[in-house]
Amino acid sequence: MFLPLGLFLRLRTFPIITALLIVLCFVNHFLYDDSDEATKKITEIHKEFQVKKLVMLEKYCIDRGFDPLDCSRVNKEKVKVKDKKKIDSQKKQKNPFDSVDSALSALDLSTDIIILTRDFEDIVNEGLGDNSDISHLEGFREFQKDYQEHKKKFHAIAENYDLLTVENINLTSVLKAMFTHSGFFHLFGNMFALLVFGIYVEARIGALTYFASYMVSGFIGLSVYAYFLMSVNSLLVGASANVFGVLGMFYIFFRSVNMKFFVFYFVTKVIELPVKRYFFILFILLEIINTLVGGKNIAHGAHVAGLVAGVLIAYFWNQKYKLPEGFLYLSEVAWWRRIQKTKDLDKKVIQVGSLLAFNPFNIKVRALILNQIFENKDTALSKYKHFVNAELGNFLLRKYKEGQKEQVVKILSSIPMEIHLVKTLGRMQQKVLVELLDLAIEKEKYFLALRLIVCVCEKYPRSRQVKNYFKTAVSILDTDTIREEQINYLYESTTMRNVKELINTYKIRV
Repeated sequence: MFLPLGLFLRLRTFPIITALLIVLCFVNHFLYDDSDEATKKITEIHKEFQVKKLVMLEKYCIDRGFDPLDCSRVNKEKVKVKDKKKIDSQKKQKNPFDSVDSALSALDLSTDIIILTRDFEDIVNEGLGDNSDISHLEGFREFQKDYQEHKKKFHAIAENYDLLTVENINLTSVLKAMFTHSGFFHLFGNMFALLVFGIYVEARIGALTYFASYMVSGFIGLSVYAYFLMSVNSLLVGASANVFGVLGMFYIFFRSVNMKFFVFYFVTKVIELPVKRYFFILFILLEIINTLVGGKNIAHGAHVAGLVAGVLIAYFWNQKYKLPEGFLYLSEVAWWRRIQKTKDLDKKVIQVGSLLAFNPFNIKVRALILNQIFENKDTALSKYKHFVNAELGNFLLRKYKEGQKEQVVKILSSIPMEIHLVKTLGRMQQKVLVELLDLAIEKEKYFLALRLIVCVCEKYPRSRQVKNYFKTAVSILDTDTIREEQINYLYESTTMRNVKELINTYKIRV
């Protein structure tokens, strides 16, 4: 199991619109939601019409040449008495009168009859015109009138309660559907996703633009589904189209960075995955989970329409307001411009540290400030050692994850000896360090290779590979390419006794 956590970054401003939308949905659900009352009334008229529909279905079944005894079993009034236990076991639908198929799936009827009932449902949903496949059956005219009367009652309830249906698509019904949910878990799921992803989209484009984009994507998603895909006697509720619109915007805005997931199964941990590669896998998994939880009552078309609307909105916004590489928010660009005007390096380092706390993906800013520190290394390195160790390590780790391993080795080889690699590369795993070590040897960066060996041995002293690392160190020292001051630096920088002994042995030998 997993939970998406979005970018899991701090925000400079409170996401007021996201918070208000969540509060409005919860308040509406617990204080003003009248959908339960409307659902009861709709269930009553569906139940009344269902009895008449099943009688006509039995006639249609016999007319198609099936055994009259089997056809009689599709009459739900008989089924309810004879096969009550089997029907009760079918929990896929909350309302037993929603469809004939919900009862038939519990019976030992042939597949052909079950298919026939579905065909009959399609005939009814198409409107029972004079040229329909059941127009020749006895009682059709009366059934046709009952159907029209049922439609009028259903439409009257939808209009009275401002419900979103095929025949009641208007601004009021769509707005109400956006803030109405079928149950607490439906509400909680949507609001959790809105919180996780919406706060970053709001930070990216600003509160007012975000609110307008949220409403437009939801309106498009709900309206498109209601007009083109929804069945005649169905209702559409929920902010899912809006939320999937936010997901679409999140993908466009943040596809170049990583998002985090909380994974819990045999172990619990937080993992980081690229948005560009894994976002649509997340979308598919969400749809599968929605289907498993909600069954047939999921408006997948509304989700897709909302997602596409969000993608298009974000794409056009990106074209209008292009951000420099590495920047996530417009406010971040303005912040960086103010920092660049600062002449005092002390203030600049503090301000850059604050900026990177909100966007650790900004490699450009991190590289520029580190270059300024290295340019003044005689006075700045010792003063900003803590900052350099933290930010240089993050910078190199990002580069490595982007596949720029040779670039990482090139940067590491130019790092002054005043910087202790054990602290700088503290977040890198043993596998990563060894990979960089091998690449350093391949590029004949032998002093860097020794520094990495010291780093690996100090970080993972109990590793089974330590002896092999020592052998590699001896081989490098035997090349006579390491200068005396570099040997002295390695001896002074390590705290491991066995590493000191190895280097001291070489110094004595030389």
